Amino acid sequence: MDVRLTHLHFPAPPEPDVVDQVVVEPVEPEEERIDPLLDFDPRNLPHMRFSAEQILRGEADYGRWQFLLEPIPSGAQFSDLIVEARGLRAGREGEEARFVWNYDGKTHHSYLNAVLDASNLATVLSGFGYAPSLESTTAVFNATLDWPGSPAFFSSTGLSGALDMNITEGRFQQGATGAGSGALKLISIINFDALVRRLRFSDDLVRSGLSFEQIRWAMTLNNGIVTIVDRLQIIGPASLFQITGQLDLPQQTIDGSMYITLPISDNIPWLSGIAVLNNLINWQVAVGVFLFDQIFGDQVDSLTSAQYTLQGPWEGLEPRLNQVFGNPSDPAGTPSVPVPLAPTDPSSVIAPSTASPVTQ
Repeated sequence: MDVRLTHLHFPAPPEPDVVDQVVVEPVEPEEERIDPLLDFDPRNLPHMRFSAEQILRGEADYGRWQFLLEPIPSGAQFSDLIVEARGLRAGREGEEARFVWNYDGKTHHSYLNAVLDASNLATVLSGFGYAPSLESTTAVFNATLDWPGSPAFFSSTGLSGALDMNITEGRFQQGATGAGSGALKLISIINFDALVRRLRFSDDLVRSGLSFEQIRWAMTLNNGIVTIVDRLQIIGPASLFQITGQLDLPQQTIDGSMYITLPISDNIPWLSGIAVLNNLINWQVAVGVFLFDQIFGDQVDSLTSAQYTLQGPWEGLEPRLNQVFGNPSDPAGTPSVPVPLAPTDPSSVIAPSTASPVTQ
């Protein structure tokens, strides 16, 4: 079959559609979700090339779709797949996505391999019912994901696979919080603007939202548990944030560490602010940093860093200061206090160049 449509309009669902939502909340046994396509056999689908310029379900816009559907002995596969909806595009010319729907007569399993890209992620978040907590100029995600169940049974609690992303030129919106829960909420990086504001940095750094030049992140997933590969890096005009550890999508918690590197001249307010937040600061290091900056000023391109523990629920997460390190008198950037073992080498966190942070 060759189906080419200018539009395809379905009636609105009679009640809120759980298929259109990403479910991450813990599910009680008596409220266990049922796969709406549990008894459907994808092996009976027709061989079809399909395209539609617009798909609507009631007022909900599902955008433009194209794919080649081929039934196979193990289910069905969708190749040459391109979907453009709500500011997000899955697949593109020359890099079409591929989706495989396996079914053995009893159980379903879904597999997706796609390049996802967008321009402004705030538009994407708004389109899917979330607060526009993250603005960007470009965003590219390489996804190899699978989950138990049919395509309609997607849930972040069962996601496995790998995902890496590269986001450029944007900012975390001040005070924005998620309107719902789900995998897209993870894109807002644990509401990073609110997280940074809890550290009481100077107003100049976060007045209109924390800006960044690039966000780089690679992760693996296993049944909803996200493990950050190497480190998540948020590179700003004069700052560097790096996060390591694991995130639990079903429980919406994190167990990790955050390393912050800022120029000393901008650090004076936050050196005193973190003392209010946590009394574990090494004041010998802090006073040394302050005096060094006062004496030598702009003659030295010096940085200072701090390590925080991130542990607990995403909402209201309070970073716990472990230590401040990075002695500006040491050109090698050797930590001034012992640094505990972590997935990343702290020395790589301490000495990026403020002249060209993106290249670090």
